[in-house]
Amino acid sequence: MITISNTNQTRLKDLMPENYGQILRERCGLKSRQRVYDVVNGEIKGNKIYSEAIKLAAETKAARDAEEKLLKKLGGA
Repeated sequence: MITISNTNQTRLKDLMPENYGQILRERCGLKSRQRVYDVVNGEIKGNKIYSEAIKLAAETKAARDAEEKLLKKLGGA
């Protein structure tokens, strides 16, 4: 599970995939991506958007880890 805290310098935005605005907009049923960007950047609060962003960050990290593991496996074979 990914945790975001003030002591951890990892920004939520850094954990997002390239097209996170569109993905979160669709998941949360929003018409505009600006609110998504504002929540991810920590400028405003939006609990549903924030929780979906955390889920997306975890999915992205899992995908990156799986890709890295596969590349290591293929490189070592």
